[in-house]
Amino acid sequence: MASTSRVPVMAVCLLLQILASLAACDSGRSEEKVGGREVMMAVPRSALLDRLHLSTRPNSKPLQTKHPDANHRRRKGFQEENLVLEERNSDPAKIHREEDVVQELANLQAILANQVEEDRGFDVPLPLPEMKEKYTRRSFLNLVPLYLPDAQRANAECRRDLLALYRSLIVLEELVKNGTMWPLQMVDSWGKFADGMLVGNLNLMGFFRECVRISVTQDDADFRGQYCFLSYGASKNTSNVTDERQDLRTPMLSTMMHPSLPTTYATCMPSTCTRDELRDTVNEALAPAGYELTLVQCQVEHPQRAFSADEIFGIVFFSVLAAVLVIATFLDVWSECFQQQTLRKGPAKYLLVFSVSHNLQKLFHLDTSKNPGVISCLHGIRFLSICWVVLGHQYAYSVYLASNPLELPELAKPAAFQIIANGDLSVDTFFLMSGTLVCLSVLKQMSQAGKFNAALYYLHRITRLLPPIAMADAFLATVSGLLVTGPLAELYRSFYLKGCRHSWWMDVTFISNLLFPHLADMGKTNEGATCLPQCWYTGVDTQLYILMPLVLLPLYYRKKQGRLWLAFWTAASLAVPGAIVGAYDLWPASMLSSDTEASLQYNYKVYLTPWCRASPYLVGLWTGYILHTAKNSPEYRKLTASQVWAGWAAAIGVALAVVFGIARYNDPSPGTPQMTLAEAVLYGALHRAAWAAAVAWVIVACHWGYGGPVDWFLSHPCWQPLSRLTYCIYLTSLPIQFALQYSTMRPHYYTNLAKIQETCGVLFIVILVSVALTLVSEAPILGLEKLLLRPSAPKSQHETPATIMPDELSSVSSANTEECSACAQSEDSPRCDQVPGNS
Repeated sequence: MASTSRVPVMAVCLLLQILASLAACDSGRSEEKVGGREVMMAVPRSALLDRLHLSTRPNSKPLQTKHPDANHRRRKGFQEENLVLEERNSDPAKIHREEDVVQELANLQAILANQVEEDRGFDVPLPLPEMKEKYTRRSFLNLVPLYLPDAQRANAECRRDLLALYRSLIVLEELVKNGTMWPLQMVDSWGKFADGMLVGNLNLMGFFRECVRISVTQDDADFRGQYCFLSYGASKNTSNVTDERQDLRTPMLSTMMHPSLPTTYATCMPSTCTRDELRDTVNEALAPAGYELTLVQCQVEHPQRAFSADEIFGIVFFSVLAAVLVIATFLDVWSECFQQQTLRKGPAKYLLVFSVSHNLQKLFHLDTSKNPGVISCLHGIRFLSICWVVLGHQYAYSVYLASNPLELPELAKPAAFQIIANGDLSVDTFFLMSGTLVCLSVLKQMSQAGKFNAALYYLHRITRLLPPIAMADAFLATVSGLLVTGPLAELYRSFYLKGCRHSWWMDVTFISNLLFPHLADMGKTNEGATCLPQCWYTGVDTQLYILMPLVLLPLYYRKKQGRLWLAFWTAASLAVPGAIVGAYDLWPASMLSSDTEASLQYNYKVYLTPWCRASPYLVGLWTGYILHTAKNSPEYRKLTASQVWAGWAAAIGVALAVVFGIARYNDPSPGTPQMTLAEAVLYGALHRAAWAAAVAWVIVACHWGYGGPVDWFLSHPCWQPLSRLTYCIYLTSLPIQFALQYSTMRPHYYTNLAKIQETCGVLFIVILVSVALTLVSEAPILGLEKLLLRPSAPKSQHETPATIMPDELSSVSSANTEECSACAQSEDSPRCDQVPGNS
């Protein structure tokens, strides 16, 4: 019996010796395979062997996931053994010693590296969907230092979840087969290099939704996906990033049109990890290359946070305003149905001006009657001009999200692109119309009343422009951040929204154009300039509006001397910009160039200043004076056929010369010839006034009956509602374009067709929002103005009151400026009786 019992004991000993020798051989093979990789140099040799044969230990356990019944054993066609990974130290409380964390992380990295080297399938010509697990592991090992915090230095919960990610990647095939996709999704959502690198496709935004929708709840992990957007620049000098942001704060097209290669990428990490932990790890990885992070912004889906005071105020304010609109509409409909006219004459009339039904009828009313006193072509000119503005902004402000920025110089080479490059001429069209309507209004008031009412002149300007601006600022500064979602949403809040909340006052005081050059001195280097950067125009227009009575009144009292006085100021408006361009050697216009400093100098010294933008406004004064004079002198309006043809030929020729005349110089490609100083001075001094003169001819010819098909098109009644919305379109278009850009999920391929399609979509959204802004601000305020300042208004639209309110077309703006009536602004009726909201 004794001898019999020794047999199994000896057999067992012999078997153990064989297993030990086999293990030693296996260890040698493993070291030979991975010993050349840097990541394996720090792994103890016994550690790898220990992990590979972990299943022989009696206390080993399978990896626990949210599928507890899954068999997590990784099958390899070229490997005979089956590896089962023990869930070692899954409890974060057990991973407390630094050496334990180092060993755990090293072991996991070693196994992943070994799997990557043993993976077959990379010899096939194309990546197959079945190889996604192999590509995921390889991408993870290559990118992890730049995409995840260092687990050794992370907090306990983050360390737990990162180690769970490592373990899951080792058995990724089995997890995917059993429906556990989160490890694959996390790495897949990272922003990685893709096709088109040679055309500048370096904006690696990853997949936002794929990341933030990750939710993991299992024994060794509990977190949500956290999307992080990172930007990096040269160490010890991040001025390039600051300068780029300063470009965003200037509303100039040329500043935005140069291609730039963004140094940004996105990652996805567990929500238990912090932004600072990610920043420290990535900075350490970037330091050898001479870079450092300049921006790290992280967000999860539906974060649990309390509303800020600004957001609470906005929600309450707009809720109350909505309630007022509902009540006013109900009273208006009720009084109409039951013929309660006394209600309309009592105190309730001040509430009824907020009636949505009444104001919508005014807004969309079409006047198809022919009125010789109505300049009906202004409707079409106004709306088409604002469309040109929106198109130019769409081209400009979407450059930074282009996936092909290096192709943009080629896109700008055709001469037809000058229509986009010179889109700022549309602003000069608005200056022209503003000057025309102001002149007609003031001269009409003087002719009818014999005096100039300065108080009403300036008060009307404030009530006309300020309420929509204030309402738009209030919305943007309070609740707009709640509507922006996507990879760049945090950038919207930390940059644009921050500047909006700090500097909204620049919009409502009409001085933003004068403050833009001094933003750095004001400490605004890491935030947007203001809520409505396009309100630089209302600033310039208002500053000119304030001074116009000094130029116009002499035309009424002393016509000959008044004309000389107007001619003097017109000549000065041409000389000043030319002199400034020559003295500072500036661009003559907004040019397509990557020279940001030259662009900013032109913008600050010429583009934003009222003394350099006055020439089209003064051309508008001449236009208004001609129309006013011709009203009382019918023979003045009679032109011969040769005069008409000459006028149209001159207008078309001048307009084409202005738009395409500098095409050979306005090219961002290297080697583009430069304008001489004389050419720059001449073009800079004359081109805006020349454009305004060409458009002035269109207005005069159409109004006097020499427009033909042009007049038919521009005067069609279909333009009337859109024309009334012009001011609100001007105010809302750029913020909406900003919000859409900040909500973009992926870079887009930049083409002319794509920009036109985007502009059409933006216009549709903007028109809807503009209707809402008109109903809550512009229409009610104009109704209140009529009740308070014009209580004795004539019953007939064609009767003339003793005091006529001045009308102007403000800004790309002055919405429908006093001409948002059912009929267009007219000479005989400069005060628009049918402004939306007026009863």
